[in-house]
Amino acid sequence: MKPEFHEAHSGQLDPLDGRVGEFDWEAIECALGEQCPDLTERDYAAMGIALRRVFQWMVTVGPCEPKKMAEIIGRRTLALAWVMDPSIIEGSPSLSSLAKRIGTSKAVLSLSSSKASKVFGISNRAQSHAWNRKARMHTHGGKVQ
Repeated sequence: MKPEFHEAHSGQLDPLDGRVGEFDWEAIECALGEQCPDLTERDYAAMGIALRRVFQWMVTVGPCEPKKMAEIIGRRTLALAWVMDPSIIEGSPSLSSLAKRIGTSKAVLSLSSSKASKVFGISNRAQSHAWNRKARMHTHGGKVQ
């Protein structure tokens, strides 16, 4: 049965707009990575420490010529983004496609992505089939593939 139309509707609120209902929009926004008002100074300090560690890894390349340094930092940045979530990069490319897009080999980019996985203890679904991948242990004692 079709809902009846109310002529006296104020027009200020759209009856089909889900935001007028009882729903915890703040929780959804926090879960999606929006700014969470209930984060503490300690939370922000921990995020700052983690972000510093990420940048430190990306820019610590050792002695080399400046042009190579920029290439290495760029590769590490893309490799880490790909390891975290390939959809961060336009088109959600495979590692091979990404390597081709930036003009390097899959082997070279694979070195950076495997280092990122090892340093930060993260990996994505596309890395699960690697022949040299070692299972990580959960705190519960079970293995993660």
